[in-house]
Amino acid sequence: MKKYFILPAVLIGLSFTYFQKNNFSGTWNVVDSYRIEPINLQNPALRELVKKKIVEQKSQIILSDQDIMIKQNEVVTDKSKVKDLKKITNDSIVFKFDNHMASFKLKNEKSGVITVDKTAVFVVEK
Repeated sequence: MKKYFILPAVLIGLSFTYFQKNNFSGTWNVVDSYRIEPINLQNPALRELVKKKIVEQKSQIILSDQDIMIKQNEVVTDKSKVKDLKKITNDSIVFKFDNHMASFKLKNEKSGVITVDKTAVFVVEK
C-alpha cells in the first residue's frame, strides 16, 4: 500500500520541480537595461537612448539549464555555459557564467529581472 502512495508523491514532486525550473528557461525579451550606480542620478536622456537601442536590436536572453545566450537582431552574439545553478525560492535563481554571477527574479511567469554582478540589470518579458 505504501508503494502506491510514495510513487505518486515522487512523481508529483518531480513534475513540480520540472515545472518550476521551466518558469526560468526560455527566450526572454529585454525591455529595459540599466546599471546600478551609487546614488548619483543618471542622465535620463542617456537611459532612454540605451532603452531605445535595446528595443531596436530586439535583444533577447535565452536561458536553459546548461546555457545562457544573448541574441540581437536574430543573431546569437554570446553563448556561455551556466554553472552552479541554484534555486533560492520559487521565483528566484542564481547562477554563474564565465566570470559573472547572476540572479534571476521572476515578477510573474511572463516577466522578471536579471541582475549580473550586482551592477547590470535587465528587465525581461517572455
